[in-house]
Amino acid sequence: MMLQKVSNLLFQIVPVQEIIDEPELIEMTVLHWNEIAKDKEVMRLNVDRDHYLNGEKNGSVFCVAAKDESKLAGYFIVFMYTHPHYQHVYCAQSDIYYLLPEYRSGLNGFYLLQAGLEFAKRRGASYAFVSTKVGHDHPELMKNLGLKPRDLMYGGPL
Repeated sequence: MMLQKVSNLLFQIVPVQEIIDEPELIEMTVLHWNEIAKDKEVMRLNVDRDHYLNGEKNGSVFCVAAKDESKLAGYFIVFMYTHPHYQHVYCAQSDIYYLLPEYRSGLNGFYLLQAGLEFAKRRGASYAFVSTKVGHDHPELMKNLGLKPRDLMYGGPL
């Protein structure tokens, strides 16, 4: 378990199985969805618990929790996989990341994502993909993490 204390928050890897049913995480996930989800009539919040739990068992998913003492302040969930076009490249792909609004000052967002990317690198990742929602993008944050724009994705109901 990696621990990193910076600013007023502690960033640590937490087992998905220990956090997935926590009321604090469920409430935060709803706040996150309400804030950024697009096409809500189709993209209703309906978390596939088994997908995350199975991913943790096979080593393809991990969660970084941002904690203010015992209070959950945010999370960053990352999927790990071998790139299908470049099988020599082991990737870290952001699933979701979120900080409660009261923790979005200073460098907390940077430290949350940095902790996840550092852990992914220690697990063998050689390339990272971190996505953002349109209207909630953070180009300076991504630049400060050493990331550059790579792909633009479009989506919509069919």
